[in-house]
Amino acid sequence: MSIDETNLPTSRAQATEAGAVRYFNGEPCPAGHIAARYTLSGYCVECQRLATQAQKAAAKAKRGAK
Repeated sequence: MSIDETNLPTSRAQATEAGAVRYFNGEPCPAGHIAARYTLSGYCVECQRLATQAQKAAAKAKRGAK
């Protein structure tokens, strides 16, 4: 991952207080990723990346199907 997780806040509350976009608590997300999380949503960065890839692939397939 390109984010240096050692410099991120360790809790969502700390991240909110600091105005940070991401935090890293070292705990796995429900999908099992150990990655930074977004402060606003609490989503795992890796899960969000995979969801975005899937959305782009679905949109591309839909455009190609027309």
